[in-house]
Amino acid sequence: MEKIRLILVDDHQLVRTGIANLLSGEPGFEIIGEAADAKELFELIKHSHPDITILDIALPGMSGIEITKKLHHDYPGIRILILSMHVSELIS
Repeated sequence: MEKIRLILVDDHQLVRTGIANLLSGEPGFEIIGEAADAKELFELIKHSHPDITILDIALPGMSGIEITKKLHHDYPGIRILILSMHVSELIS
């Protein structure tokens, strides 16, 4: 069985580490990279091919919403899971 390849995107290292620790203990998942912002993410995606990108909605520079639009346009095969502590109509 092939593992689901994930990239984690959050500007807080502690959050990325926590999610990575949770998912790395689950069979079927492989963390292939982490990024703190959009620039790091798009550089990482050039060299890896994630199945899913898990990203924070509030990031420095480009927001999670903007990143999602760019990912859908440039990499339509990548699934996206947005995490947020904020409640907003933009999310729903």
